[in-house]
Amino acid sequence: MNFAERVLARLNETVIQESLRIAARDVIIDMRKRIFDNGLNSEGQSIGQYSTRPLLILKKDMPKVVRGTSSSATAVFFQGGYDQFKRENGYNKVNWRLFGNLMRDFATPKETLAGKSLTYSVKNSENQEKLDYLEARFSKNGSTISLSKTERENITRTFNFELQKRLFPPND
Repeated sequence: MNFAERVLARLNETVIQESLRIAARDVIIDMRKRIFDNGLNSEGQSIGQYSTRPLLILKKDMPKVVRGTSSSATAVFFQGGYDQFKRENGYNKVNWRLFGNLMRDFATPKETLAGKSLTYSVKNSENQEKLDYLEARFSKNGSTISLSKTERENITRTFNFELQKRLFPPND
């Protein structure tokens, strides 16, 4: 069997899908850090700004109860709005993290295989609604859930490496 025949024999859907699967999972971690930790969109810009319109939040809707401007038995008032609320929770820049449910669902997505297409999405429909809302609300400076230039380069590099590893294993 010559070189071209060996490559064609190994080049099948499973090899391509497994290489793509590893590359996609690798880049999802980078995206999670960019969006949920660093608060950046795919263009490397800040996702946006939080509202400073005064806000009353029920204590049961907070991941942890923070002081705010004033407090009652059931709610806390934030004169500086959602921006003040997030800052008092320790977030000094816009990001999509609050309880962590959306972030965990984003980082451990559902995989759907249809023919040669591999798609990743959040598992929970509520989180998909949140993601759609956040993307629409904060996409003025560029998409947040698209791949950045660096992420695109990384996924391509990882895919090529994984594909080459499967096509030309070291013991051949």
